[in-house]
Amino acid sequence: MTAAAVTWRNVTASRPFVIVVVILLVAAAGANVATWLVPGMFGKKRVELTKPLVDMPESFGDRFVLAKNTNFGAKHIIDGKERLRPDTIELLGTRDFITWYYLDTAHKDRSGRPDTFVRMHVVYYTGLLDAVPHVADICMLAGGAQSLGSTTVDWHVTDPPPGWQHWRKVKVRRSEFARGQSRTVVYYIFSVNGNPKSDRIAVRAALADPFQKHAYYAKIELSAGRMQGPIDAAEQEEVCRSFFAQAAGTVLSHLPSAETVKGMEGD
Repeated sequence: MTAAAVTWRNVTASRPFVIVVVILLVAAAGANVATWLVPGMFGKKRVELTKPLVDMPESFGDRFVLAKNTNFGAKHIIDGKERLRPDTIELLGTRDFITWYYLDTAHKDRSGRPDTFVRMHVVYYTGLLDAVPHVADICMLAGGAQSLGSTTVDWHVTDPPPGWQHWRKVKVRRSEFARGQSRTVVYYIFSVNGNPKSDRIAVRAALADPFQKHAYYAKIELSAGRMQGPIDAAEQEEVCRSFFAQAAGTVLSHLPSAETVKGMEGD
């Protein structure tokens, strides 16, 4: 008998060795069975955008138009579109996003030019098992703002596209912050596989569903400001709510609907 054979016989004669081998084999078999029975336990398949976010229109109705040729006093905002640095994009964790500024033509200064705008941020993630969605409630505080409280408001989508009728009335998260004398109100809502969520914990719970093979979530975030001078919270809400009513249907048409994801699950 060779030395290798003797060594193998001695090792396999060890009861602890046999127990460990059996445990590993059972665990491997169990993992394979779990993956077959519960396909979304260890990973999620991608769900691609219906249309690229950068194909968003430059106007919504007659009231809101992209802020081209508008000086926001920031070099990273060009023709109403925010450009992020590569390190910021890496921190964001996706390249499917837009941050665009739309002028509100219903509010004008003394010279007749629009002086109020809406900042629309739409970001899309897919193929994730677990994620920590970026929300203003965390990011604004990290930036030195003070929280003035958070709640939900009922908003309406004027003309939801096919497959999105359950979005006609949704709950949107409203978070208010203070920085010095200024007040900023941020509104956001998530689409998780086509279903509305206004809480990031609910987003994580939905993504962790082990029986869901495919997963995506998108965040629609709005805030309002004025080119010159402060804008009060009531006006911010009116502007953002009106913008959402007109724009949300178009934004949703760029995202996979719940029916689309359900069809992929069946496949």
